[in-house]
Amino acid sequence: MQTKLFFFVLLFLCFTTIYAQKTPLEMKYKAWGLHALRQYPFSQNADDIVGKLIARDSSGFYIQKPYRFHKTSLDLVLNARFLEECLQPATSADAVFYKYILKYYGSWLKYGRPIDNKPTDWDLTLFLAQEYKNKYQNTDSMSNIFNFINAENLSYLLNEWTGDINLSKNKNEVLSVFIKSPLAKNAKKSYRYYLSGMEEIDSIPVYEIAFFSKKPVDNTFEGYLYVSVKDFSLVKAEFTMNYFAHHKGMNEMLFTHTPSKKENLFYLGNDSKVGLLLNRTEIQSGQIWDSFPPLALTPSEQEISGLIEESLHTRAYRNLQKTGLLLLTDKIGIAGDKLEIGPLSHTLYYNELEGLRLRIGGNTTWKLNRHVLAGGYLAYGFRDKQLKYRGDMWYSYNRGDQLHFTYVQDLNLPGYDLLADNRDQFFYLFSHSGIRSMSLQKIAQVNYEKNFLRHFSAELGAKYIYENSLGKIQSYPSIRNTELGFSIRYAPYEKFVKLRNDRLIFQNADFDLSVNYRRGIKGIFDSYYNYNITGFSIYKKLYFPFRIGHTDIRFSGGKVWDRVPFPILFIPAGNQGYIFYKEDYNLMNYYEFVTDRYLAGNLGLTFNWSPVKIVYSKSSIRTNLGLKTIYGPLSDNNNPQLHPELFAFSNGIRALGKDPYTEVSIGLDNILRFLRIDYVQRLHYQRRKSIFFSIFLDI
Repeated sequence: MQTKLFFFVLLFLCFTTIYAQKTPLEMKYKAWGLHALRQYPFSQNADDIVGKLIARDSSGFYIQKPYRFHKTSLDLVLNARFLEECLQPATSADAVFYKYILKYYGSWLKYGRPIDNKPTDWDLTLFLAQEYKNKYQNTDSMSNIFNFINAENLSYLLNEWTGDINLSKNKNEVLSVFIKSPLAKNAKKSYRYYLSGMEEIDSIPVYEIAFFSKKPVDNTFEGYLYVSVKDFSLVKAEFTMNYFAHHKGMNEMLFTHTPSKKENLFYLGNDSKVGLLLNRTEIQSGQIWDSFPPLALTPSEQEISGLIEESLHTRAYRNLQKTGLLLLTDKIGIAGDKLEIGPLSHTLYYNELEGLRLRIGGNTTWKLNRHVLAGGYLAYGFRDKQLKYRGDMWYSYNRGDQLHFTYVQDLNLPGYDLLADNRDQFFYLFSHSGIRSMSLQKIAQVNYEKNFLRHFSAELGAKYIYENSLGKIQSYPSIRNTELGFSIRYAPYEKFVKLRNDRLIFQNADFDLSVNYRRGIKGIFDSYYNYNITGFSIYKKLYFPFRIGHTDIRFSGGKVWDRVPFPILFIPAGNQGYIFYKEDYNLMNYYEFVTDRYLAGNLGLTFNWSPVKIVYSKSSIRTNLGLKTIYGPLSDNNNPQLHPELFAFSNGIRALGKDPYTEVSIGLDNILRFLRIDYVQRLHYQRRKSIFFSIFLDI
């Protein structure tokens, strides 16, 4: 983790982008210049050369085989002059960055290696992950860098995030996007090829072939292939993503693929001053192990371990590490990072029922046990003088599956899930109206989550719930329910790693479908009601052509099939604060509406343009339009006016009527890269409006 923070700080200080136009000769080595290939007047078609290359490699498609040892390294690549320009002002005697960080690692730069024997570009190992199978499960000291993620997740993260680029395959996967290869058997249907010259690469004469897609908006690459004149093999390829394809960030990355070295170099942004070099070493099960020393690391890779050891004796660097981890995890590690205290954003809170609320919590980490985690919290309200608490235990025998036990006794906001543990976060302190009601809940739950091939996941669980209303809304006695639940989810190409007791999603799916079912069983643990509840949610992200923007669409619904009191019905999630939430109804109060059936829609439009561009053409601020609506009149079956045995509505609670609840919004985001401002207007049920803020990191 220390090394990660060091390089990220360096990147933050040094990384810049340039938007100047270049000549045709210079365009060959810049990602943004490659996009101009389709406008360059090439004259000589190269279909025959590419045809021979495809025929030569058609039998060599990559097949994943079991491996005994797998090493993945990710190196930071910096232009030597650019690195010198960055370090020169930072290494002055009074520079804080040098005084407290750089001077302790003066030997680091000597481990830099020139790229392709060119002194202009140097690479230094950033991340390293090693995996062993069967009896070769050796302990790797290098994995200590990311113990907060764990070694298995780190290797998976590197492999998945950096993609799988092998141009001899029909399709390549980069950042969860499948891209048709320019060397696929039927690639000529999608690509144009032109001979643009001849060169020598490592003393090998090569044809330089420019290629780009026939259709501007297809998921394709565009760039140059360097094909051996002698045997028509691929010596090198330089390419980027089709500029007009809709995937953010990818069309500003320059890839250099070298098959003989099994490495991929890709530059970030619109300039080739800063890049990443991905290198994979794999020893398959059928190969002779003795000829591949497992710990044969390069000097740059070995230096990572030295930096870690040195940092343990550097107070300033340890403090930097702790600060970085606090920002990333909202927790502080103790006892050699085997235990964590937090989340700290939940420590202090205030509401009308509890008054000042103090909370302390924590959990174990993978350093203590790689399969079992335990955690929880204690909280105390000085006004209600009640102790609240929670305990959790997770058992995970592999990266994707998990068994979870939890018990919690705490206050909850109507419409929110107490187990989601976000009710007493510090940001909820800022509210435009007081909380009229909360409920005391006791929940015991056990659930099992299973992930299938990154696409499907399923969850099976059992839950006991005790609930008692508090505050101004005390119109119903306590209730007890015992229910079984089952849910399935389909999210193709979503990528995540297991981080402690949760999943860290680093690539969201463009499509997400989930279906859930809950059955309440009367009599078990003195539960009161039998009921059946179903629900669904569909999400789809659509991109506008030519990088205009995108739209997010979510459609959801649910139904309670039996007669039950209103606390068991659907309670839409309101928001009485000033922080904008994409999924909540931002101008709806807590516990304002209930219903036993509903259909809801959430539409968000994002345009890569804003009025700010009129006065500042380089502005990256975006414009957002949104609409949220929910429709679902309460059925006669659960109307307390028709069924006196049900709990009566009071103190502002009401059934959702025949008119849908609707709110619209307009706003700007990506302000200073992290700030979003929205104006929201409520259209039905007492029109009102407000300004909301939210903070996020756009990466």
